Amino acid sequence: MVFALVLLTLIVFIAIDCFLRKEDRQLEAKKRELKSPIFLKPEQSLLPLATVEGRLFHPSHSWMQMTEDGTAVTGFDDFVSWLFPGLIEVVRIPAVGNRVKQGESIWQIAHLQRRVVLRAPISGTIIEINPALKLGIPLPAKDIEKSWVLRMQPDGRGQEFANLIPACLANQVNTLLKDDVVFQIQKEFLLNDGGKPDEEFFENLSDEEWNQIVERYFHSAHPEPLLTR
Repeated sequence: MVFALVLLTLIVFIAIDCFLRKEDRQLEAKKRELKSPIFLKPEQSLLPLATVEGRLFHPSHSWMQMTEDGTAVTGFDDFVSWLFPGLIEVVRIPAVGNRVKQGESIWQIAHLQRRVVLRAPISGTIIEINPALKLGIPLPAKDIEKSWVLRMQPDGRGQEFANLIPACLANQVNTLLKDDVVFQIQKEFLLNDGGKPDEEFFENLSDEEWNQIVERYFHSAHPEPLLTR
């Protein structure tokens, strides 16, 4: 009889312990969920990079950077965030599993009713999209620029890497391009207090003028009008 009571007590304690452990696991899972990017402020949900060393740039203002695991992250440079200083959307992002070739359209930057195409810096397969960019809401261009857009499994290196521009040269080119933009638009007094293009600058552009900007600074044809994602 005593043995049966001891055994029953032991079973009860084990059951209670299992229940409490389950509650703890559920609580921890809830905490992890609340720390997920989708529960943060939009600009805080962008996953940052630990370093920017080793970036190589495409003339369309995209870049790639190899990581320790052999994958490559891609994003856009500070010319884009300077030209579009407000909120933007990164649209027409290829789905995970899709393969892109160097120089093909890899995503579009949407600002107001304007779009510009950026080109793939390297060939490879898409393996991850920055979670913040899947929210479908405008985000500060500067915050996205400091983060990344896609993670890819590159096909290889070789000649494709040789086609890209090192950071030191890309920075010099972007400085010249910014000076050229300022020269082009300062006649209309459409610079804000920070010396960047004002929102009114984009609103007042004709389609022909926008096409000229896209071709001049992004080496790209003008994409279709911004109607849907």
